[in-house]
Amino acid sequence: MTPLPSELQSVEQVAAIFKCAAEANYKVQAKSGGHSYGNYGYRGVDGAIVVDLKNFQQFSMDNSTYITTIGAGTLLGDVTTRLHNAGGRATAHGICPQVALDHIVEAEVVLANSSIIRASETENPDAFFAVKGAAPSFGIVTEFKVRTEPEPGSAVQYSYTFNIRHTASRAKTFRDWQTFISQPDLTRKFSSIATSWSTQ
Repeated sequence: MTPLPSELQSVEQVAAIFKCAAEANYKVQAKSGGHSYGNYGYRGVDGAIVVDLKNFQQFSMDNSTYITTIGAGTLLGDVTTRLHNAGGRATAHGICPQVALDHIVEAEVVLANSSIIRASETENPDAFFAVKGAAPSFGIVTEFKVRTEPEPGSAVQYSYTFNIRHTASRAKTFRDWQTFISQPDLTRKFSSIATSWSTQ
């Protein structure tokens, strides 16, 4: 692996790296944020160039639409703090501290051919569709525009443990839970997680 200099800060630099890598027949791998169980940002593939986006920390909030612009190197914990400080806003995301966001409305993308595009539902919609599912296979996202919502207020968490010995009874309990949480009129403010394990 060949890590790039830590001063990498512009989308034009990312595009130039793509161009050089293509000419030298090197693969390019982005390290964005930090989340990867497979550690594909570093040491995931030998002989690849790592584009570390840690300096892509731009953040701004449009106070008329509440759409925020977020640099691709921003960790989720920092995103949450900056959204709170920008007027008590929030956005849906995973439960892992460094998972990417779900409310994306636009992205700045450097494609594998080194071109820089904006991708949204109206501009380069095919690329936008791909960005939300398989971006690493064809380009690097350097900036996100994300829809935000009012920050939720207080939350109450309940935890229940059931010691059920018989497999059929455990299956019935799980089915009952699925029936409960799939009710169409159940408020979206309600969140539920069921974990089942066997000690046999």
